[in-house]
Amino acid sequence: MTLLGFFMIPVIPVGYAYSVELTYEQGISEATANGMMVLCSQIYGVILGISATYACELLPPPSALYLFIASSVIATVTSFTCLKEKKPNNILPSSD
Repeated sequence: MTLLGFFMIPVIPVGYAYSVELTYEQGISEATANGMMVLCSQIYGVILGISATYACELLPPPSALYLFIASSVIATVTSFTCLKEKKPNNILPSSD
């Protein structure tokens, strides 16, 4: 678990920056996109924490670990399926 935290901490800002780059095409400002992603991750963390607490009360303690692992696998699969090829934005008007 320590190694997971050790390697996960530097990746989080990179993930936020990349997700902000993906939302740039929709015309959402960088601060708004970053704030909404942090808000969603906090809500998700609270829901996952409460679920893990109930899982520890009703089931053996390793079940909470399995819940976190399943959540990570689902997030990884979802992120790979939702990726799209970034196209350069045509910000400058064409000279045609």
